[in-house]
Amino acid sequence: MRRWPRLGAAPGITLTVCAWAWLAGAPTARAAPLPAAVTEAEAPDAEDEGGSDADFDFGPEPAATTPQAAPPPPPPKRWALTGIVRSEEALWTERFGDNPFAKARQSLDLSFGYKWSSVRVLASLHGEWDAAYLVERSSYDEATLDTYETLTQIRETYVAASLGPVELTVGRQIVAFGEGDALSPLDLCNPRDLREPGLADLVDVRVPVLATRIGYFRRNHRLELMWIHEAHFGFRVPPMGPLSPLPAALDEASGPLGVDASALLAGKELRYAHRQDAFAWENQQFLLRWVRRGEGIDLGVVAGSVLDQQGVIRGLDMTAFALPTSERIDVPLDHLRYAVVGTTGAWAVGSVLLKWELAMQRGRPISTLDSSATIPVLGSTRSDAVDAMIGVTWRGISNTTLGLEVGKTTLLSSVPDMLFPVDAPIAVLRAQHSALRERLELTAVAMAFGKTAQYGWLARAEASYLLRDGLHAGLGYVTYQPGDAFGPFAGLDRHDRAMARLRWDFAL
Repeated sequence: MRRWPRLGAAPGITLTVCAWAWLAGAPTARAAPLPAAVTEAEAPDAEDEGGSDADFDFGPEPAATTPQAAPPPPPPKRWALTGIVRSEEALWTERFGDNPFAKARQSLDLSFGYKWSSVRVLASLHGEWDAAYLVERSSYDEATLDTYETLTQIRETYVAASLGPVELTVGRQIVAFGEGDALSPLDLCNPRDLREPGLADLVDVRVPVLATRIGYFRRNHRLELMWIHEAHFGFRVPPMGPLSPLPAALDEASGPLGVDASALLAGKELRYAHRQDAFAWENQQFLLRWVRRGEGIDLGVVAGSVLDQQGVIRGLDMTAFALPTSERIDVPLDHLRYAVVGTTGAWAVGSVLLKWELAMQRGRPISTLDSSATIPVLGSTRSDAVDAMIGVTWRGISNTTLGLEVGKTTLLSSVPDMLFPVDAPIAVLRAQHSALRERLELTAVAMAFGKTAQYGWLARAEASYLLRDGLHAGLGYVTYQPGDAFGPFAGLDRHDRAMARLRWDFAL
């Protein structure tokens, strides 16, 4: 009797059929499960289906089998090691005749996490190196090289323990108290990395600080006390750095003297010098927050005693700029203490999210410039102020998010000769769209200072594509427009950038 080959004895047939079905674009059908009483040897071949009993080879009756329970899932890992590798390149698009290399930064982040019972441990490191500063290295001062060329940093590293509704966290932390995505007057816990203004979102520029945080949770209420031990003031553009407005300010201040500030600064090194010691007792900061998370609406209250992150220039002798013997000039920054109390909120209505922050600042420090004197004098004063932010986010279109945030500081006393008008309104517009099954992310951001952007504005557009799991490639462009009056982008007339990025997120 002729016997046909069985599927169980010829797996190549099944693989070939599935492969052609996949190439043809047809879905592969899944075979119906066989009855429990039929073994693989007793199953009829596809070509024999509907034939007579003589065409089948029946074996002995199978022994009754007891279904086996599925093996238990493996216990969850108590530890995790993750990392991020980035490569970021940028060209000055208006300087191809000079040195066009704006950035060639390579960076690595490593993070180790461990959890045991109610205890969590996190340790993170960050390191970066920028090869752009190998080109025409002599054209940069030492302060610029120290700021941009290399950076090693201990990122979030802490121990957290929970006991019922109480949680204690000690170590270097990043904590967001505000609601704003770009403007947040009550986001006071962490300093910021402002070396590249306008090129990163607020969530990416927070710098961790050593602090102790105690939280109490009850239902949808949260009460937190944060004691900041480290007086850290972030990273900023050095005085003579490529994105600093200070040279333009000095040019403006030296006009009455009839001197060329650029000539005076040739061969000199300027550095910011913070007057506050990092861990001195008098520089400790304290913040208290209560927040309620409700259905559709969140409310919060923040109060604290903090140091001014921006700092004011005090005690700078302008005659040092004119001395030929002065090779290094320290620009003293004083971070004075002030008190703040405010409220935050977020309200979701359909596809619209409304956010707000309102802060009352007592004795806020403000930098001043007295240009009426024979030698212009940089100084500071204080004023009570109300700082407000309102934002709206709309998700009414599929895969698209539109957001607008507007901030305004109102000084409660007159402050003449402000170095920069801190009471000028700021507006940030953001649009984000994902496509190609969320593999492509498109982002556009615009920021303006002043009612008519008279103090400057910038616009940034980026596209990021997911090449494979964890691997992203992106392109972008940013343009700086200084405006007609002195502002944060003063002097940035030839600083437009074209950018390329590659990012790999991995886990071990």
